[in-house]
Amino acid sequence: MSASPPSLPHTRPATIIPEDAVSIAALNELFRRAFFKTKIDDEGDIYITAGLEFPIWIRVDADRKLITFFTYVGRDVDAHPPFTEALANHLNATVTLPSFYVVASEPDRLYATYHASYEDGVIESHVVGMARYFAGACVYGARTTAIRVRIPIQIFTQYS
Repeated sequence: MSASPPSLPHTRPATIIPEDAVSIAALNELFRRAFFKTKIDDEGDIYITAGLEFPIWIRVDADRKLITFFTYVGRDVDAHPPFTEALANHLNATVTLPSFYVVASEPDRLYATYHASYEDGVIESHVVGMARYFAGACVYGARTTAIRVRIPIQIFTQYS
């Protein structure tokens, strides 16, 4: 009797990006292989414009060994109430993964971020999965916010 599970012909071993190989270039290549449309923006971050429920940016912090996923949604505060700390706190209590926050000087935007460590390397499929989950959770949060303040969902826009 073997302690290890049987090998399945349709599976392949996880591909790990070694810690010293994690970079914007490596992640950009990974997302392109996953059929996402990406570009490197002026600040050197990956901007995923297609392939997810919602566009997001990804940044690599080599000093802290973190991959940061971030995005924001906006709305016209002349026509709709501003985003508030209370709404961000509600989302943080009810939506898993992203951390939502507002900036007092930008009441038209709701920001979201998530940090993942890549110390000792990171599994490729986990990075792609985190991007999918993060984008989906942000969309869910935006829809929840729209429903809480009775705003049509289409007013949410993402800026590039």
